[in-house]
Amino acid sequence: MIEFVCYIFAVACAVMFLRTLAVKWGILEKLQVSAPNEFFHKLFTCDFCQSFWLGMAICVVLAFCVHWWLIFVPFFSSVVRW
Repeated sequence: MIEFVCYIFAVACAVMFLRTLAVKWGILEKLQVSAPNEFFHKLFTCDFCQSFWLGMAICVVLAFCVHWWLIFVPFFSSVVRW
């Protein structure tokens, strides 16, 4: 259980770092402006959606490399930045 909580904390920190980096470099604004339809525009605007899908991408890689149950981490590590 402690290992699972440590993975949740590590993925949440990695997601927050990558989202902050994307905002600083202007990647999120570029994705919002060049979104092909309204659905993707709302997806790139929503903080929860961004953190969930970025966490899911990180956890899929971790699931192949470490443990299969790490695929469930994004459900607990999605962060919302206010």
